[in-house]
Amino acid sequence: MPTYMSIAVALIDDQPTLLVEWEGQDVERHPIPAVKKDRALRFAAGEPGHRSTIWRIWGAKNADDVYLASRASAGEFKVSLHQSGDWRFQAIDLRKENDTHFGGLDSGQGRLLHQWTRPTADEAGWTRAVTIQIPFEHLSVVPNDGVKYSDVRWIRALRPGHTLMFEVVLVPLDAEQVVVRSFDLDPDDFAAVVDAIRLPGGEVVLVLAFTEPTPAGTLEEIDARLHKYAADGFAAPESWDRSPESAPRTLTFQDDGGVLVLFDLALGPLGNHG
Repeated sequence: MPTYMSIAVALIDDQPTLLVEWEGQDVERHPIPAVKKDRALRFAAGEPGHRSTIWRIWGAKNADDVYLASRASAGEFKVSLHQSGDWRFQAIDLRKENDTHFGGLDSGQGRLLHQWTRPTADEAGWTRAVTIQIPFEHLSVVPNDGVKYSDVRWIRALRPGHTLMFEVVLVPLDAEQVVVRSFDLDPDDFAAVVDAIRLPGGEVVLVLAFTEPTPAGTLEEIDARLHKYAADGFAAPESWDRSPESAPRTLTFQDDGGVLVLFDLALGPLGNHG
């Protein structure tokens, strides 16, 4: 694996273009498509039959609003990154408790799980929005996973003892200035540019993927957290479909300095781990 990569977005011959340079290789150029109603970015860790949640990012036609949700549960919850800077993680329909369960959320707390303000961009103009973390040990074995997810960007590089991180960032497209951002990489780990899409105002939504060793004790901490959620009444109800064929998943989150971190996990401490 190369020890660094550099990424930039630029207008080349009036075409929004993603520029990627890996150590010792020629610069790759990829056109960045504009957002459309039927165009979404879909990505997941693993492969059909042994995988994470399948994630979906899409945008609004006439505003720089960005949405992120599970492909299977977009009608139950989503992350909304509004152009106004009002960013939210919320349930959509609390009546669908057989599909997505938020514990006591329906007892006076409303639909809102978390609300925050768009953070300040870094020196390169990039704004980190969401990180999705998936430990290898929390990939689910899905028997008879027969649907062909041909439109999904599969990241198969995850291996035992490592965590995959999908990073969702917003990058400005400036006709006069191109800012290159470089990443130092561990040669034993993995990095990739997953996909990109251009919003109506010109800003680019970029999805990156990185792997790194899972810190010692992390899996035990996750298991303890899921046990606590179950004890506090935040576990999925018994009516929820727990069959491995349905690929049940657990989602927890935290705010890391203005970046929403989602932990995409197997269902509870007794989840169907790989």
